[in-house]
Amino acid sequence: MPSPLPSRSNGYLVNSDNYLDQATLNAVFGDIHERLLDRETLEASFQALIVEGTAAAINAIQAGIQPQLQPVVDGLQTLLQQIALAEDALLELQQGAVSAASVTETGTRVFVTPAQKAEIGQLRADYDELVEGIGGLFENVLTTGAVGVSVQAFDQYTAKLNQVQQWSKPQRSPMVPLVSAAAIVIDADAANDFSLVLSHNAVLGNFANIAGAVGQKGSVYCKQDATGGRTLGFQSTWAVIGGGTAPAAPTAANAEFRIDYHIVAANRTHFSMAKV
Repeated sequence: MPSPLPSRSNGYLVNSDNYLDQATLNAVFGDIHERLLDRETLEASFQALIVEGTAAAINAIQAGIQPQLQPVVDGLQTLLQQIALAEDALLELQQGAVSAASVTETGTRVFVTPAQKAEIGQLRADYDELVEGIGGLFENVLTTGAVGVSVQAFDQYTAKLNQVQQWSKPQRSPMVPLVSAAAIVIDADAANDFSLVLSHNAVLGNFANIAGAVGQKGSVYCKQDATGGRTLGFQSTWAVIGGGTAPAAPTAANAEFRIDYHIVAANRTHFSMAKV
C-alpha cells in the first residue's frame, strides 16, 4: 500500500514511495492555500474587532468627559474673545491714536499725558499676562494629560454635595479624643464622634463652631478613670431627649457610658445618655 500524500497532519513529509507528480504537488499546495485563506480571514476579523473596540472607547470618552469639559471650553473661548477686543482698544490707545472710524466727535476732547500713556501700557502688559495664563489653562484642559490632574476625571461614583446619593460602602468617622477638664468644649469641626476618659468633675459646654454644624449627629464614648466617682453635667444648650433633667453619669471606676447627640440649632443640642 503506498504511503499517504504529504499533508499538514504529517508535516508535509515526503515518503520514499511518494512521487513528485501533479497529484502530489496539487494536494500539498492546495492544502497550504486553504491554510493561508483561513489565516487571512482570521486576521481580518481581528482587525475588525480592534476598529470596533477603538470606536467604542472613543464614544465612551466623548459621552463621559466631553459634556463636563464643554462648558469650560465655551467659557474660555468667550473670555478670550473679550480679551482680544480689549487688546485692540488698548493697542490703539498705547500707540497714541484711534482710528477715525472709532471716534465720535464731541465738543470736548481728551488728551492723554505721558504718565497716563505709561499706565495704559502697564494695563496692556497685565492683559497680556492674563491672556497667556488663560491660554495655558485652555490648552491644559484640552489635553488628555490634564484629566485626572488639573481636571477631575469622569467618575460616576464621585461624591456630590448637592445630590441625593446611595452609599454602597460604609462611611467611617474616627473618634477624636477629648481632654478631661472641669469645663469641656467639643469642636464640632473636629469630628462626628469623640471619646473621653473622665478624670474630673466636668461640665460639657456648648459646641465650638456650632453655627455651621446644625444637623450634625454623633456620639461621645465616655469612661470613668480608674478612680471613678466623677460627675458630668451639661450646659443649658444641651437638651435631654424626653425632657426633664439630664441623667447622672455612672460613677463606678472604669464605668463606660455613651452620649448620642444631634445639633438642631446654634444654641440647641438634643442628646441621650446610656450606660454601656
